[in-house]
Amino acid sequence: MILGDCYEANEAIAMDVVEAALPFVDVLSFQDFRDPVAHLNEWHRKTGKPVLLADAAGLRNPAPLGGFVPNDGEWYAEVLVALFDNPGCVGFHLCGAY
Repeated sequence: MILGDCYEANEAIAMDVVEAALPFVDVLSFQDFRDPVAHLNEWHRKTGKPVLLADAAGLRNPAPLGGFVPNDGEWYAEVLVALFDNPGCVGFHLCGAY
């Protein structure tokens, strides 16, 4: 299985770049710390390819410099339920940096 590059879902992604990758990847991978549910739905609809939330986290408060803040469990549960409703979503990797 080829996951291809991990795109930043909150930045403009040139459709030409995505279209050029489509024949060579099995899954489109995204990093999204803002609105992963909407963005993964959008990319699955646009391309018909499976999508992977390859990096995301929900934080109630910003982490202090060099510090640790636990992930928001409610956010995590809500995102999991919503991604499960996306027939194109094949997984979710919770960011371990927080």
